[in-house]
Amino acid sequence: MGIYQQADNYGLLRDKDNNTQFVNSLFFGCVSGMCGGLCGSPLQLVKTQLMSYSSQKIAVGTQHAHPGMMYAFQKIYNKNGLSGLWRGAHGMMMRNSIGSASQIASFAVCKEWMDNNNMFQQSKYLSAFVASNIGALVKTVFLNPMDTNKMSKVKDAQISKTHSLNRDITDLLMGGTSAMFATLFTNPIEVVKTRLQLQGELKARGKHDVFYKNVPHAIFVVGKTEGLGALQRGLTAMLGFQFFLNIFRLGCFRMAERRGILKDASGATSLLKGAGVAGVGGALGSIAGTPFYLVKTRLQSQAAKAIAVGHQHKVTSTSGALLDIFKSEGFKGLFRGVGPQIPRGMAGSASQILSFTYAKEWLRAHNWFTQYPLMLSFFGANLGGIVMTLCLNPFDVIATRLCNQPVDANKKGTLYKGMIDCGYKMIRYEGPRSLYKGLTANYIRLGPHTVILLVCWDKLKEIDDYLRS
Repeated sequence: MGIYQQADNYGLLRDKDNNTQFVNSLFFGCVSGMCGGLCGSPLQLVKTQLMSYSSQKIAVGTQHAHPGMMYAFQKIYNKNGLSGLWRGAHGMMMRNSIGSASQIASFAVCKEWMDNNNMFQQSKYLSAFVASNIGALVKTVFLNPMDTNKMSKVKDAQISKTHSLNRDITDLLMGGTSAMFATLFTNPIEVVKTRLQLQGELKARGKHDVFYKNVPHAIFVVGKTEGLGALQRGLTAMLGFQFFLNIFRLGCFRMAERRGILKDASGATSLLKGAGVAGVGGALGSIAGTPFYLVKTRLQSQAAKAIAVGHQHKVTSTSGALLDIFKSEGFKGLFRGVGPQIPRGMAGSASQILSFTYAKEWLRAHNWFTQYPLMLSFFGANLGGIVMTLCLNPFDVIATRLCNQPVDANKKGTLYKGMIDCGYKMIRYEGPRSLYKGLTANYIRLGPHTVILLVCWDKLKEIDDYLRS
């Protein structure tokens, strides 16, 4: 609650009209719950062991004979060390992040909606009471499956099934969390890349104004003209896109990897199987994240008139933009630009994850950096970033153009009919090189992003394996 309140104090949860932004509320509720789950995990562990202890006639699950809380802490520490006190911490973090996000966000939005519509205003506490009950209901719906998994099971088959489900959920969340962490550092380059890709839209080379000459110049121009804060424009939308993209692409790859689906007869990673799993995961993630990518593009392209490129959408916030698009264009409008997002996700995911995996295997085979796991992940991720950028950039430019184009009264794009038409017009009016607009910015972003993302993902996998062992 403290972290969430501080976010509200700094104005991170509200738009310019002082209304709570649902996505921001969800995000900070998730972060605060995750931090609370991590800090409180030892107490939760001891609490569970103490409460599960019962008489032999009605005992279920493993019985831990602790006479008291302090004794339990000491016994766990002596037997398993400090890490033993955080056994199951990843589950607690996941549980609390989902619980806090669903409870706090639903409470805040419901209370604000009731206050704005003069509902339950007989007492200043009544609307809070009703909203808190709604928040508790939403939290219960989301948490009940996870709380059920925490309870002791009598049948071994039930335990095995639950463990498998828990691990799959953890794999999905590890992918999304890693991507969000990396995005915090690389979003400024994403802003620059978006504007470079929109500069000179459907105009021949030399026939348009050049506001951004290259990446360093673009950073300087944006910072000077709009302030340094503009370099983090669209951060919330980008976090949403990366989360949904990577819970599928990295999560699916990890689940397949853990089940041995990716290995051939010799035990090495199969190119065909790896590309298939990564491609499917990337396609699913791209579809799920398209609404956030759409809003991200419109927010990041929005600039001061002196340096504006592309169509300028009047967007104020992520949640406001999603709502406006839904109201004006319907559910279908939220998925504008999904066409190139699918091959973009497939090409990017397959090239990045496979090149990363193969690079690590090759380095291990030649005994390079085998004593330094972090360096092994670092060099593997750099290679993944290079390969991914080359494969991804054409689809990335097309997706950016489709998402940012204006629409007519029939809610159809006025510049491009679709992915193929966009690619054709770009080549016709701007030349084949236009498909690689923003290539340098893309790698400067994807290089560090890939390194941070995959190294973080690697470390989370190691921590998860260690805690489960």
